Amino acid sequence: MLLQRISTLAALVTLLYLPALQLGANADTFPPNRLGEMSFRIARTGGNCVTCTWIAAVGPIKSDTHEKFEEFLDREGLAGKAGLDVHLHSLGGDLLGGMKLGAAIRQHRFNTVVSETAGEIQSDGAVQIDFEYDTDPICASACVFAFAGGEQRYALRDTPGSLVGFQKIGSLHVHQFFDPIGLDEVDREIFTARDRIIDQFITAALLAYLKEMGVSADLLQMALGVDPRSSKELSDSEVIRANLDTRSSQKVLLKGYRNGVAIVETTFSSSDADYRVELFCRGASIAMLAHIEWRYAYDVEAFYEWGLLKNISLDGSVRLTREKVNFSKVNGRDVASISYTFDAPLRDMVAVTDFRFTDYSSRYASNAARDLSFSLPSSFNGMHVLQRTCM
Repeated sequence: MLLQRISTLAALVTLLYLPALQLGANADTFPPNRLGEMSFRIARTGGNCVTCTWIAAVGPIKSDTHEKFEEFLDREGLAGKAGLDVHLHSLGGDLLGGMKLGAAIRQHRFNTVVSETAGEIQSDGAVQIDFEYDTDPICASACVFAFAGGEQRYALRDTPGSLVGFQKIGSLHVHQFFDPIGLDEVDREIFTARDRIIDQFITAALLAYLKEMGVSADLLQMALGVDPRSSKELSDSEVIRANLDTRSSQKVLLKGYRNGVAIVETTFSSSDADYRVELFCRGASIAMLAHIEWRYAYDVEAFYEWGLLKNISLDGSVRLTREKVNFSKVNGRDVASISYTFDAPLRDMVAVTDFRFTDYSSRYASNAARDLSFSLPSSFNGMHVLQRTCM
């Protein structure tokens, strides 16, 4: 396993500690004044949304942080709760520790968010979020590699609040990995040929880790080009280029057919499935056909029992009428094709770019609606073509 390979490498070298975060006000608030190592808490906004409860991870990453993370999950009964978000706020720490934490996050199939968690600690140990707290979230250095472990990753400033508990999205910062001993005297000859060999082992491990996490090697290229005595804040375009934000990885195409029908096709992924959504004109309405291919065994009976994707609406206002559901097996995977019609005038629908679906009938229904949600690029004008095909 990847975690075992990282642990083997960690036995050879320990590096990349950065100063501890100094935040907060007193013992009754989170995070506390000084954090010598990463601290974990359950956080709640008090709202009823799926993303209104998350795991807050704040402070420096050490070589054993992933072990503390596992202990926290066991203590709170969160192991196996796939789909939970981990909100990361850290200046970094141990590089290999960051990779091990990221591998643990992926093993539990959690998502990651660059976001600072702040608020009052309640009697049960959870944090009640204070929306008035002036946050400046950051995930830097080793934290970026922990962030890469998320199945779904949110790091772009325009991320809809509903996807991240209505929290402020912060920034990712990178630089070269280094040994603190050499950083004090950059011109001193203190490293051996063995140290150079270890550096190359680390680089190889980083590349293998990023590949397994679905992150582009461009991230490492950007980091290795920055002096370790400083850092580089990744722009939104660089975050997208490195595939660090999974929401941005969707593809949108406008397809035309010989019979004059035009279709806007969007492909994207959630933590559990791959989606292909087709939007087209039907009479005076916009219709939608969603093709869903699950990566794991899917409970079809539960789909019907919980009424998943049956009562969804667009931002709670425009209702979708579900017309037909077909389940099949493709290459051993469960696949569903579901057709809908938007209950809104065609002229209004062609202007929509953010398809945020909601369903408040149950937590499971809300999860399914969130996973089906997608956004069209602001520069994409293909929806207006659909209106022409119905004229």
